[in-house]
Amino acid sequence: MLAPWINRILPHLNKATLYGLVGLQDWWRSVRDRSGTAWPATLATQRGLFFVHVGANRAGVNDPIFRQIVLRGWRGILVEPQEEALAHWQRTLRHYSGLHYAQATLAERSGEQDFFTSNRRRGYPTGLRR
Repeated sequence: MLAPWINRILPHLNKATLYGLVGLQDWWRSVRDRSGTAWPATLATQRGLFFVHVGANRAGVNDPIFRQIVLRGWRGILVEPQEEALAHWQRTLRHYSGLHYAQATLAERSGEQDFFTSNRRRGYPTGLRR
């Protein structure tokens, strides 16, 4: 419900506010849902891990890697071929060190290839574009 609105304001928040917002959301999830987390218990509490996030898309409060960066200081590489989406990560996490951004894709062979994305209108896919 609130996630789309929150995701729009993320790049404008300072580090303390971002931490508080994601921490509050984690607390609310723990109260609401006792089923656990998407992460194995050993990873969910680890601080300072290194990751490679392929297909990062846009930073958002529901992205599990985003949450770990903010709450536990994970460091790593975010790989995303779309310039706008990668720039959103960079703006949103500008206060966090140890992050590297790569505008790239993974493929069987090197060189240029077609890449398709969805056209979006009000958050819903409306078709494909090259």
